[in-house]
Amino acid sequence: MNHTIYVQAKDCPAGLERLLRVVRYRGFSIKSLNMLPSQKAGHLDITATVDGSRPIDLLLNPLMKLYEVAAVERVGQPAVQVSGYSTHTA
Repeated sequence: MNHTIYVQAKDCPAGLERLLRVVRYRGFSIKSLNMLPSQKAGHLDITATVDGSRPIDLLLNPLMKLYEVAAVERVGQPAVQVSGYSTHTA
């Protein structure tokens, strides 16, 4: 089942690698990935479509624990604030 997720993360050298590793470890595959500089200085807006047969919460919860991640949301669902950062506004 395909899921689209939004992640706001700090722009750091290994941040994207860690995010992709969590996706793979949790049994999901990336179907599309879009990464742009965020309006918040020093951050990235990452939108990914992932595919997997497991519940999406098995991916979202570990993503929220990554040091670089400021916000995580399943597109179409409420945003989850992480580490006191403000969440994405559309």
